[in-house]
Amino acid sequence: MYFNVAGLLMKSSGYQVLETLDDELKFDWALEKKAGVKGSVVIIRTDSGVWVSGDINVDLYFDCSRCLTCASQLVNFQIEEEYLPYRDINTGRLIIESEEYDGFRIDDDNILDLTEAVRQYSSVSSPVNPLCDVDCKGLCPHCGSNLNKITCRCKINIQDRRWGPLLDLLQ
Repeated sequence: MYFNVAGLLMKSSGYQVLETLDDELKFDWALEKKAGVKGSVVIIRTDSGVWVSGDINVDLYFDCSRCLTCASQLVNFQIEEEYLPYRDINTGRLIIESEEYDGFRIDDDNILDLTEAVRQYSSVSSPVNPLCDVDCKGLCPHCGSNLNKITCRCKINIQDRRWGPLLDLLQ
């Protein structure tokens, strides 16, 4: 997800280009599979850099939080970020920014890399407890069998002793 924006940086503010994303991305927190990234972004020249705006779909792979099987889920998000260059495109001078700036940057070769932004937006947009299916039954807490595949014969009587005498009323 790299875009050469040297030509765009030489244009006046307001000039824009439309770019299409069709790539794969590896996440550290996901499974070994690569996530498919699709979408489109508009890159607009601003007075200080470029503004990236677009709609992105990422097909993420997770372990189901109930049964631990591999599952995929499509995550959609809107990206809105400003990227600032390290160097002035016309003079080649280094642009000094305050040390407090922690936003995204365009590298010295005028290459815009959307990878980290997509990674961050995907992380925030991904479900906290991903499921392979909304009706996932999970694992048996006694024998560990996947209850989606088999019906285990474990007799599980989980009682919270804090309810004490009230549990006797249920029997």
